Amino acid sequence: MEGISFLVKVHNEEATLYEAVMSLTGLLVSYEILIFLHACTDTSAQIARSLAAADQRIKIFEYNYTLSRPGYETLATDNDSTHSISRYYNWCLSRAKYNWVAKWDAMR
Repeated sequence: MEGISFLVKVHNEEATLYEAVMSLTGLLVSYEILIFLHACTDTSAQIARSLAAADQRIKIFEYNYTLSRPGYETLATDNDSTHSISRYYNWCLSRAKYNWVAKWDAMR
C-alpha cells in the first residue's frame, strides 16, 4: 500500500507529543501515525487520545511491559520475551499498514 506509517514511541512525552504529531499532519502523501504509549505516568495518554479523536489517521496502542535497557540487559534478554526491545519493535511494525515505515520521536 502506498503511504507512510509513522511509529511514535511515547514514554512521558507530554511536553512534546502534541507538536511532534502535529508536525506530520501537513503531509501530502497518505500516512498514518501510530502512537505507542509505553508505561506513561504523565498526561501523554490523554494528549494522544485527543489527537486520535481529531484525526482518524492517528491510532493509539499501549505496551505495558518493561523493556530491557541498552547494553548487556538487551543482549541477555531472549528475543521472544515481552521485555525484548526487538520483539517490541516487531510488534510495533506489525501494526503498520503502509510499506514505508518511519520511527518518529516525540522527545526533544
